[in-house]
Amino acid sequence: MSSSWSLPEILRHLVRESASLVHLRSGATPVFWKGNERLDDPGAFAVLSDDILRRLVCIPLNDEQLRTFRQRNFLSVGLRIKDLGAFHFESYVHEGRVEIVIESSERAEPWTLFRDHHDLLAEAKGSPQDADVYWNLGVAFIDEREYQLAWHAFEKALSLAPDDGAILFQIGKLLGHDLRRVDDAIAAFERTAALPDPAPEVFVELAVMFRSSDRLNDAEAAARRGLDVHPDHPRLLEALGVILIELDRAREAIAVLERSLELHGSDPEIEALLAEARATAGTASR
Repeated sequence: MSSSWSLPEILRHLVRESASLVHLRSGATPVFWKGNERLDDPGAFAVLSDDILRRLVCIPLNDEQLRTFRQRNFLSVGLRIKDLGAFHFESYVHEGRVEIVIESSERAEPWTLFRDHHDLLAEAKGSPQDADVYWNLGVAFIDEREYQLAWHAFEKALSLAPDDGAILFQIGKLLGHDLRRVDDAIAAFERTAALPDPAPEVFVELAVMFRSSDRLNDAEAAARRGLDVHPDHPRLLEALGVILIELDRAREAIAVLERSLELHGSDPEIEALLAEARATAGTASR
């Protein structure tokens, strides 16, 4: 096997094979797809490492695009490469590692999303406006830990059912927990919260996302917004208690956590948080 992994060589092979796209993932050789069929490994490329992937991201991007990628863990842009043609370049972070998908603009087609899922592809071709097909595809990709593909599937489902809170909520969870796109996750949860009758979990996830990015005041506000809609909900009370402890407002946390136990009964996690808050409050009063 050749040690080649240069981007021009990879794209030249894509063009020669009339492939739709190439997927570059650490620990594997480049994977070429034609439509939703995976092509045989040509044996011409070495296994890609994390370091190689990070360098390959930099090759076609300008400084501003690189800054955007590093801030969002995601970038999707068009490219034109001399003598090779037009491509769409997408890079993202999957389970802590950079991945790249480069699609031929000339041979791009919507069914490439259904990679190897022939049954769902047949359903989509028979009912192209059925959001449930794309929902099922997204669930299948989650089961396969293909979170970027799952996100694309749910985004397609959302385009067909733009006011579906369940789809928006699932997109937020994928973005925040699996793809490390916290700001995009917050935007998805905010859209969900603006729909009629948002579930308490929407505000819990909003608080979690704000807390994960050290925006504790915003996290508190999200939890309190949830409690305005769902008074005394146990997970929202717990989230608010945790945030108040981290904001060094232990006495307020004590009242919130005591309220949770009073309403919902014994809970080891709440009791442990309450003990922490009481210890913190006692230390602060000395």
